[in-house]
Amino acid sequence: MIATVIKIGGSIGQSHKLEHLMMRLSEFAGRYNIMIVPGGGALAE
Repeated sequence: MIATVIKIGGSIGQSHKLEHLMMRLSEFAGRYNIMIVPGGGALAE
């Protein structure tokens, strides 16, 4: 069962912080059942 849904907004897809965020979420996903949902902008295209 998914415990948490995390939406990543489209604007972060163009950010230099995206790689760091994905690494942190990867660590988090090792402990919890999460679902990552892409937002709009470049992530939706």
